[in-house]
Amino acid sequence: MRLRRALLRKTKPDTEINTPVGGIVAYWRWTARSGKKRGGYKLARLLGRDPNGKEDVAALRDASDNLQQNILEEGTLPEPPDDDYVHEPVPEILVLNGNLSTRRQDEGQERLQPSGELRHVNYYHLRQANLKHYRISNHFNHNSNLKHYQHRAVTESADIGDPLPAPSDENLKPAYHHDDGVIQAPPGWDGSNEIYMPNNPNRAFLAYQQEKTYVGTGESEDEEPACEDLRDGTPGYLNETFLTRQEQKALDREIPWRDIVDKGGKYLEAFVKAAQEEEKSWMSWNSVREVEPELARKIMGDPRMSKRIIKSRAAYRDKNKSQGELKAKCRVVAIGCCDPDLRQLALLSIYASGANQKFMGQKERWILWSGDVKTAFLQGVQEGRHQPLLLLPPQDGITARASTFRGLLYEIKGNVYGLANAPRTWAREVTRRLLNSGFIRHSLDHMVFYKFGTLKGQKLRKLLCIVLVYVDDFLLTANELYDREEVLGLFSWGSQTLAKLNESFTFKGKEITTIETKDGICVKLNQRKFIETITYGKISKQRLQGPPELTPEEIAEHRSKSTIQDLQTLYDTADFLHRSKDDGIVIVGLKLDETSIIVSFADSSWANAEGHASQHGALTLVCEPSITEHIGLGTMLDWKSSRSTRVCRSTLAAEASAADMSVDRSSYMNLALSELMQDTPSFRVSTPLRMIQITDCKSLYDCIAAENPNTEDKRTIVTIRSTQQYINRDNIYWVPTKLQWADSLTKISRVLMEQFTEWLQRPAPRAIDFHLQRKTRCSAPWMETLRIERHMPK
Repeated sequence: MRLRRALLRKTKPDTEINTPVGGIVAYWRWTARSGKKRGGYKLARLLGRDPNGKEDVAALRDASDNLQQNILEEGTLPEPPDDDYVHEPVPEILVLNGNLSTRRQDEGQERLQPSGELRHVNYYHLRQANLKHYRISNHFNHNSNLKHYQHRAVTESADIGDPLPAPSDENLKPAYHHDDGVIQAPPGWDGSNEIYMPNNPNRAFLAYQQEKTYVGTGESEDEEPACEDLRDGTPGYLNETFLTRQEQKALDREIPWRDIVDKGGKYLEAFVKAAQEEEKSWMSWNSVREVEPELARKIMGDPRMSKRIIKSRAAYRDKNKSQGELKAKCRVVAIGCCDPDLRQLALLSIYASGANQKFMGQKERWILWSGDVKTAFLQGVQEGRHQPLLLLPPQDGITARASTFRGLLYEIKGNVYGLANAPRTWAREVTRRLLNSGFIRHSLDHMVFYKFGTLKGQKLRKLLCIVLVYVDDFLLTANELYDREEVLGLFSWGSQTLAKLNESFTFKGKEITTIETKDGICVKLNQRKFIETITYGKISKQRLQGPPELTPEEIAEHRSKSTIQDLQTLYDTADFLHRSKDDGIVIVGLKLDETSIIVSFADSSWANAEGHASQHGALTLVCEPSITEHIGLGTMLDWKSSRSTRVCRSTLAAEASAADMSVDRSSYMNLALSELMQDTPSFRVSTPLRMIQITDCKSLYDCIAAENPNTEDKRTIVTIRSTQQYINRDNIYWVPTKLQWADSLTKISRVLMEQFTEWLQRPAPRAIDFHLQRKTRCSAPWMETLRIERHMPK
């Protein structure tokens, strides 16, 4: 607390801090993120102290004057020779009846002198004897890798004798090596190297305890935090009933290997088999090559080559996320953040952004297929490395049981999980294989590939197949006569799904189902499984009539600056999602060719967000050409709801900004579709599809339709001119607010949510200019259209 006050005042603390130079200290620092001022304790290393005496202050001032007057004294020392490296003596590991001791080769006496008969063994022998809990690692040396491997490379020439019997669990005591000998590790230590912190790591917490905002029991933090609340009474079993949503999602991503070992039985055996399968995958793709033990020891002992070694770990998870039968998964991952070539690598990876015989006049049907590639990040060739990269095998209880990765050291030959450039290496491999098979990479999205050609017995060149790649997941749609084995034969696949009528499959968390309606074969998208995992509460009427500020328990569910009404809105939205979880979005089967029209809805709610920002909403659909004459069908292509990046001065400014954003997104979709239809790169498309813009803002309609917009806000004129580059007076339409479907993306309303969800089941926009109809006094058709659109009773 005193240190924090001193930093805020930029003065010396009122009490002397006895932390030595080079030690870890905590200090308070204010940060301003997203316009919010927040603070927190930061850890830093103490580099030095300010001078106290007058002589020191005078010396500093003299030094400053000397620097300004170029009065310098050369004091550079000669560089040390290259061979001036002192190898630390290699400690020997001694075992006495299951207890560890150590001695230095250059010392005549042993440390931690035990009584009884001593046996010399090496660390590898300890591992063979199933002493997996004895991890020898150096916690207090910056070059921890070198000393760690010197510990493992203990004299193999010693007479080991028969393998040691595995001790019982009650005799196992974790230990690590220190300058004072082999020291027993604290409870809960998992064998991994800790961060070098010679001082008490709880110093920041102790300082926080002095704050008025501290909420806790006040107990000493030197003890391990209790975790019985997260367990169901059986050691090693996490009780999911008491886990928060964030903790549960963490368990879905990875399960601690100690919990798996504690559970044992068939549960453990499933993960042991998964670990064995993972090793087979690594070896089948030649991702790594085992280094000979003698060479490995030389590399570990070399001060330069040892820096080329990175560690690895095994991550375990249940692919079914504890829902249904266990599907164990093991993934060995390199610690890529320690890659010595990290700054020289190219790290940018690439991701992706009809069954009714109506596509481009083709008479054949189109099929939909989904699949994921097995061990994708083990495929590809490394680039940008001039020296070999070495990998330490994972070390955990499950890996030891599976007897996998038994080598001391491995050389990385191909792509492996965890490397910073692994996604890029895989993307380059996918691109290479597909381009060699005659596919064309989309000019706007480099992870979308398509192929033009002629079918057997036909002369007309047409689009045959489109492939969308998202990391290792593929989504393919193709002409039913196209041999998709041309794509399937390029990769080794895991799960594969061919879309069938009324059957669902999942792609990137979205449930995709083909259904048959009066409009033909349609595709429905929803997130039913994800919505089922959302839990929400209920607020009583008495609480709604109380203070609007949230209680500490309610803050855990929502942001601290929100009110009880905001929390009620959140609960209502979650309840609506549960009731409409099967609805989703329907992609209608409509005719798609050069006559199709791109329709864009844009709307904005002025200054209704925090900081006087405006909420923008945009919808982009592809529709049949009859949309300008009567109500027609449309298919959703793109949608977005976001806050404006600037504070708009008026409703016109907000609406113009939303329209500009909508035109940008619809132009992208227009060129993307035009390239697939015309077999021409998007930047060379001469006749894209027609685009029309729909707005419910009369002033914006007048400005875009006018040759010279009349407004005092000059920044808004720039936005309007940007929109006019793509939308002219013949392609701008005004409709009443009740027909502005983007309105649901800018306001929080239960009625709008219900109406918008119903409309998404069969999008039927109408782009008739109601402003012109009003001038001709066509009020009856206007009201009739509203009844049709909203299904209102007459």
